[in-house]
Amino acid sequence: MLRVLDWLGAEKLEGRTNTLKKRKCPPSVNVIDEQKIPAEYKRVTVTLPLPQWQQLLAGTPEDARNAVLSSVRKQEISLDLEAIKQALNLEKAVEGADLALNRFKLQVN
Repeated sequence: MLRVLDWLGAEKLEGRTNTLKKRKCPPSVNVIDEQKIPAEYKRVTVTLPLPQWQQLLAGTPEDARNAVLSSVRKQEISLDLEAIKQALNLEKAVEGADLALNRFKLQVN
């Protein structure tokens, strides 16, 4: 549609119910070669079980641990619902969770 507007030399196209306008986008980054981008501009996301994260921190010297924790920009703890479900199916108690049974949803075809 942008090509049509350019071809017509128009900035907008008005219809009965909608108007299409050509808008300039803000500057954005175009990555040409990710391998050449310096490490200071990269972030790593590591997902591991919380007990292993706590063990890793506990086994790290305090100054290094504090440096790592101060560099954390976003800490997200999520639940492994599949592991919880498996444990509950094996009749293991999981504090703070239970198994929802006999639930229904409406399906529309």
